[in-house]
Amino acid sequence: MDSMKAIYDGMWEESAARFDKGEVETDRQLYNPHDRRRGVSLIFRPHGSALDGLIKTQNRLKSVAGDQYFTEADTLHVTGLSLLSCANDFQLNDINAEHYAEVVEESLRYIPPFNIEFKGLTASPSCVLAQGFVATKALSDARGSIKRALEDAGLRHTIGKRYPLRTAHCTLLRFMVQPSRFDEILDVLTELRDEPIGGCRLSEAHLVFNDWYHRHSVVQELRRIPLKSDCKL
Repeated sequence: MDSMKAIYDGMWEESAARFDKGEVETDRQLYNPHDRRRGVSLIFRPHGSALDGLIKTQNRLKSVAGDQYFTEADTLHVTGLSLLSCANDFQLNDINAEHYAEVVEESLRYIPPFNIEFKGLTASPSCVLAQGFVATKALSDARGSIKRALEDAGLRHTIGKRYPLRTAHCTLLRFMVQPSRFDEILDVLTELRDEPIGGCRLSEAHLVFNDWYHRHSVVQELRRIPLKSDCKL
């Protein structure tokens, strides 16, 4: 958890310095009908008090940033791994999706359910993120197990090609246009910086075909993979 907190704090410090200058990175692809970036991801879906808290936090942000893009409530997620990062030239029929699903499910055979706690917000220059914390090694073990399994099976992947995934964040907001009420947004981000959001126990993973934004209209579930409650780390 301490390593995750250090990453979140570093992201915040870097982004806050840019926000103080009125700088954000806006995403011009959000409503581009020709955006065909697609990929395959393993995700975890928050539920219960965690989901309620994430939606409540989004609503607080919407009160000052209603002109920005908010992740749809039914697609809020934590990315376990991007097996195949979104690319313009990728289509689902380019791979044997069933083979990927079988390899991923087998690799998670000894990964137990785990708790995630969302507390506070951090940011990148383009996004606002809920900080997720996992106390056990289950998430990091799952990531390592999947990467090894794909390589052993000779299946292509892009894990670690852009950057290693070490956090358990949930993206709440993406900057779509230059904020019109930037001072108020900064006040809310500061107010919610360490605010408890909610937690839940994650007992299943979802292998999905997705676009960059995990929009409901695009996401296609390839397999739901229950974690084994009798496994011990």
